[in-house]
Amino acid sequence: MSRRFISGWGLLALLLMCITTPLQAKKMLFAAMDDWPPFIIDTNSISSDSGFDGIDRELLQELSTRTGIDIYLLRYPFVRALQDMQGGRVDLLTSLAKTPARSRYIGYLSTSYYQCHPAFYALPAMAKQVRSYADLRGKKIGYVRGAAYFEPFDSDRHLNKNAVLNESQLPGKLLKQRNQLFIGTDCQVDYSLHEMGLSKQIVRTVYQPEQHIDLYIGYSKAAGIEKEVALLDKALAEMVAEGWVARLVNSYFHSDNLIYSVPPTP
Repeated sequence: MSRRFISGWGLLALLLMCITTPLQAKKMLFAAMDDWPPFIIDTNSISSDSGFDGIDRELLQELSTRTGIDIYLLRYPFVRALQDMQGGRVDLLTSLAKTPARSRYIGYLSTSYYQCHPAFYALPAMAKQVRSYADLRGKKIGYVRGAAYFEPFDSDRHLNKNAVLNESQLPGKLLKQRNQLFIGTDCQVDYSLHEMGLSKQIVRTVYQPEQHIDLYIGYSKAAGIEKEVALLDKALAEMVAEGWVARLVNSYFHSDNLIYSVPPTP
């Protein structure tokens, strides 16, 4: 029985096979993954043959089963994954927010499978002081390079922003007081703080943006995978309508202290 989710040297052989095979409709796709729990949990445990666990891994696994399309997971820094989506070197990205800039080279499956909110976090004393967007001025704010949060924050050049490569770096920088605040996505940060036992040391600021972030599966427009995308699009819409995705997400957000907000079924 073939394995749909692999990593390491097996991927090298698959990539070489793709290069030497005549051009045709793809039967395998490559999804870039970067640690973003609980959606993408980077692990090399024996319980995961792909090196990843989490909501997105199980989501892609079910999509693979329903469509017959092999989906292989590649460990990729997020910013580099965005770059390689432009050239079609990566086929899929999960937990992706839509932006006009990304839409030039990324298409999206039509159904959003989760909804999060941008949120600011700080040590308790500082969290009480940040009561409006204006209070962000003059404070050093950690964020992930390449991430999309909300406007006007994303394009605001008057704020003192300190970029990191991965969300996992943000709590540590805050505790070491290298940043005074950091911005994140509540569904990811709340889960991570809970798992790390930091929910009391690092808290949300009084000010919280009103915007929401719908999460999509994005695909490279340059990859030439329109047939596969149509199959994936249909399957994901069915999974959301059936409540399959909601049940999956509920299995990860197991604490009453965590926010759970699946978008309404279309």
